[in-house]
Amino acid sequence: MNERTDYFIPDIVSNIILASANIVLYGFLLNNSVKYDVVKNETANDSNAFLSLFKNPGFYISTLILILYDLLFPSSASNRLAEVLKNKPLSVLISAALIIGLSILVWVSNIKNNIGNKEKKKGRPLSIILGYVIPSAAVVTIVYFIPFIAVQINVILFFGRFVLIGLIAALLIYFTVIYSKALTERKKFLIKLKEICKEKGYVLSEIRNPYKSIFRDDGKISYTIQNKDSITEHKLMSCLNKATNVFLFEEGGVIKDLPIKLGKRAVLFSFRHKTMIESNKCYVIFTSSPNNAVNGTADGKEYIDNNSVVGNLIYFTSIGYLNTLERDQIR
Repeated sequence: MNERTDYFIPDIVSNIILASANIVLYGFLLNNSVKYDVVKNETANDSNAFLSLFKNPGFYISTLILILYDLLFPSSASNRLAEVLKNKPLSVLISAALIIGLSILVWVSNIKNNIGNKEKKKGRPLSIILGYVIPSAAVVTIVYFIPFIAVQINVILFFGRFVLIGLIAALLIYFTVIYSKALTERKKFLIKLKEICKEKGYVLSEIRNPYKSIFRDDGKISYTIQNKDSITEHKLMSCLNKATNVFLFEEGGVIKDLPIKLGKRAVLFSFRHKTMIESNKCYVIFTSSPNNAVNGTADGKEYIDNNSVVGNLIYFTSIGYLNTLERDQIR
């Protein structure tokens, strides 16, 4: 037990945790401010994102509000840092630098993710209230109560076990559902593929790792089909999440990119997997298809559909591929 307080964790650890929590809350507030931006810059693009940012009054309003709250309220990030560093001016400077850096990051990300938005809206008092004043008050209220929660950290830890178990169970259920769906779709595809090949008299080779490739993909061909005129090579792939963006490149690479977003537009980071397909000409079939497939060689601006050719790759969804195969157009 700490002699100075009733915390069940050391003061320095508690203050670091609370300062970090404040910065996270500031990030949520900034994201909300971006959503209710009072001025839309109609000329924003990659080359002038910073220029657009510094001309945007919303950036200054939201950043200034956060700095003021950080200075005025005793439970703010700067005050928590001061308890750790024992130096108030230095703590204020660090906190202000973090807020400004976080603000630039969120706003620039928003500008770059709104390329092509030509809409320009006039500033409205309601937008300012919704975007800055109400969220700021909410953040201050939450931050104010954080110390009281920290005092009862033992209670949080007690209930935290159940929350952790619940999260693990939810994740297990989620991944079980998406993998089961992907396996079911792959099985239906393979059954239909064999039926068509038998009906048309095609020679279907042994299918390599028909289900394992859903979990772990590589660049090797899945199977070949031989008809009277030719032998074609085929690669089975899958997108477990439809929000995944698929990029095909002329050199034979396929990238699956799952973005993790803050709100609807701002991308925080993404999970990316690249596969190099070993074939001179290959039909790439997604049995669990993405919402977006793009020609990556064309700077991501050219969307592709069934039977689109990118280098040595020919893109298909499962339904489009089976229909094309049934019409004897896979050659």
